[in-house]
Amino acid sequence: MSDKIVTLVFMNADSTPKNTKIICSQNSVYDIMCWYGAYCSYDRYTVACDGHDIPMNQNGEPLKPLETCLYCVGTGMVLLDDGEPGICLACHGDTVVPGK
Repeated sequence: MSDKIVTLVFMNADSTPKNTKIICSQNSVYDIMCWYGAYCSYDRYTVACDGHDIPMNQNGEPLKPLETCLYCVGTGMVLLDDGEPGICLACHGDTVVPGK
């Protein structure tokens, strides 16, 4: 897992302020999401990392392992600029090749 710096945004319909931004290392995303899920249990919220939604379970834990790219969300598949499917090679969302 990389120690890349990312921006987490928690968008919570049941809190004030509605949006909370956290700048952290990618290694800490899982722990922060678990803490937030416990602290804000039963709130209606979503989480985005660098502008990409992170699917999560009812406890606020990410559904996909965070060792994988947050852009392809562990599927390995992304959409190219022309809308065609591609394979995420760099796990940073910026290097793709046409799908097989």
